[in-house]
Amino acid sequence: MDRTTNLSELCSRMLSFLARISAPFLADLTPANLSSFLASDDVVIVAQASPEDDILLESFENAAHKYHDRYSFGVLLAEGQGHVPVALRCQNNLDRLELSTTELGGVTAVDEFVGRCGARLVGELTRRNEMKYMRVGFSVFSLICLPNSREILPGGGVADKETDQ
Repeated sequence: MDRTTNLSELCSRMLSFLARISAPFLADLTPANLSSFLASDDVVIVAQASPEDDILLESFENAAHKYHDRYSFGVLLAEGQGHVPVALRCQNNLDRLELSTTELGGVTAVDEFVGRCGARLVGELTRRNEMKYMRVGFSVFSLICLPNSREILPGGGVADKETDQ
């Protein structure tokens, strides 16, 4: 990636953050606007429920209020359709992952789902989280991205593309 791409990605994420912060922390969805909402942010979480599912809706609203600076949240109420199975759906557009669950019996089920949904497929290794990754029992692999003018050779050496080809 060149510097322009990095700036473009940074600007895109900043604009996404500003749009998320200025919008209501919980969007009311309809089947007509669901697909556009799922594509509107890096991580989008939607609750599908009946209006009678007030305990889940309250828990989901609390999670949306807590995490609305990081993710977009919406509620799709199935009004006039009888009792609809309660479900949470997540669209992680950064890693192109979709998650869903209907198992929402625990007190922390919504928060746990939000955490799973927002977690990156390949985590960033920092001083704060290195022990979490070290406890897993796998070797930790670090990748340092080099400028476009250099490439990694077999055996770990580095060569300039212009001079060593």
